[in-house]
Amino acid sequence: MTPVSEPAARRPGGRANQKERTRQALLAATRTLLADGQAPTIARAAERALVSEATAYRYYSDVQNLLRDAFQWPGLDGLLSELRAIPTVEARARRAAEAMTRLVLARQAQIRALIAMSYAPGGAEKGSATRPAFRLPLIDAVLEPAADRLDAGERRRLQFALSAVIGAEAVLSLKDAGGCADEEIVTTLGWTAFQLAKAALGGGPSPTAGERA
Repeated sequence: MTPVSEPAARRPGGRANQKERTRQALLAATRTLLADGQAPTIARAAERALVSEATAYRYYSDVQNLLRDAFQWPGLDGLLSELRAIPTVEARARRAAEAMTRLVLARQAQIRALIAMSYAPGGAEKGSATRPAFRLPLIDAVLEPAADRLDAGERRRLQFALSAVIGAEAVLSLKDAGGCADEEIVTTLGWTAFQLAKAALGGGPSPTAGERA
């Protein structure tokens, strides 16, 4: 007699595998919505992923957590380790700005959609799309060597200044309004971050053309 195949969900590990497939389907659906310029919601992600809205809510209770998992920077931890191996604040600032710029240029469609949604009516309310804050851990890593060189006010001012450079807004401004080529944007924002850190710390060597930490 031929044995009856056991349902996949009842096999060892089957249920866990099915749950992970459902979660990945929701994340893929969210990325597709962003790429299409649509505001992700739990309901829209569920529809795209071909699961019920009730099922989707068992995985993600709000869209902020869904976006957090859908919009990841896989190389972020490695970049933070790389930054911490660079001895100077100035060189760290340049490397962080260049890396952020390349990320934004590579994922423009999704990032533009997130920015547009964050400024839309109700964009800051619960349940609406929010933007990732990749620049924050980068700037913290950049400033670690300056812990004993800046007072609280100076550190805060430099944090804000670097935030204006290490982020999507600066990249897209140069891209759209400045008409800059991609590599020119990378070089310009890296140079700007270096100079901001150098000025805040009261000196240091200027970067030469093509110099990389």
